[in-house]
Amino acid sequence: MKKNNFWNLFTDNTEKVILLEGARLIKLEEHSQLKNIGSCLRQSLSQCVFRSGNAIGSDAAFTTGVMEIASTRIEIIVPYSTHRLKEIPHNAKVLSLSELDSYELSEIKKISCKANPDRAQLVKLYSPVSKSTLSIKASYLLRDVLKLTGLPSSNFKPTFVAIFHTKPQTVTGGTFHTMKVCKYLGIPQFHSKDFFIGSSENGVITD
Repeated sequence: MKKNNFWNLFTDNTEKVILLEGARLIKLEEHSQLKNIGSCLRQSLSQCVFRSGNAIGSDAAFTTGVMEIASTRIEIIVPYSTHRLKEIPHNAKVLSLSELDSYELSEIKKISCKANPDRAQLVKLYSPVSKSTLSIKASYLLRDVLKLTGLPSSNFKPTFVAIFHTKPQTVTGGTFHTMKVCKYLGIPQFHSKDFFIGSSENGVITD
């Protein structure tokens, strides 16, 4: 989807959740661009909530930009409670996969398996009490689903729209899984390139 379609989704002033994430390995130039996108979005859409998975690279760059404007209205979704604790922004609301009850976890697993059948066997190996390598890997995939579904019972709304920073030749792993779940759930997706620096429109970076 293109930038203009993005802005058409925000015609009212209600609170909406925007997911910002992408590739872990990024160049300094990309970090600067993503930080700028985060800042401009936070400034233009001050009523919105900005969510990420607390990963290195794109997630961190987007969030740094959001924090340059204000440290509030940031949500971090993590696979387990101790995940990169030192990197979690001050004042951020945090939700861990380990906080889900058995029913909520089973629903997340169902969505994950239906959206991306190729990873279904791995997802089924997740157990909140297991510390096996496969269970830990599965926790990241389930965290990616939770980033999109939210957890309304804990006041985490579903994601309304997602912006991804990806490279065509390396759309794999968690980001690829998140994008598949996005499509399955019907959540609009945009690419960071639609917001890269060129000129300013509505206070946000454009191409």
